Amino acid sequence: MTQETQIEMNETLMAEARELDELWVRLSWTSHRRFEQELDRFNLTGPQFMALRSVHKCGNGCSMTELAGAAHQVSPTMTGIIDRLLERGLVERQRDPHDRRSLLVSLTDKGAAMLEAVAQQKRIRMAQFLAGIAPEERERIQQTLQQMLDFFAAEIVTTREEPVS
Repeated sequence: MTQETQIEMNETLMAEARELDELWVRLSWTSHRRFEQELDRFNLTGPQFMALRSVHKCGNGCSMTELAGAAHQVSPTMTGIIDRLLERGLVERQRDPHDRRSLLVSLTDKGAAMLEAVAQQKRIRMAQFLAGIAPEERERIQQTLQQMLDFFAAEIVTTREEPVS
């Protein structure tokens, strides 16, 4: 391959990268905005949803410090979020049996049902998108997105456990 061909390929690759990056930014923004609108139907904010997911993933109770880290919030902010979820009966607080100074937050049945309803709505939206795409193309899309996730996730340097999902 000549140097001129390599330069042309690099220019082509860079142009494709610019286009893909622009699409990715627009897709991310649009998807985020659409999800916020769906959460509005459940009277939830994005941070409240992330807190519910984090509580769910903890299982048998999660400390406020763990929740704040998992939901990417500072502790005082997380306390306010949990207070609002508590008022709605979506979570409950209990004393930590191993450290009476600490509180553990757990999901209530109502909170679990809310999370499932949101998840179901997200699955319906995705199924609506996928319905118009041939099965082999759907598989290709999933493989490509997994490759992108693997590539970018491998470059992330973390100081604590962070979900990639």
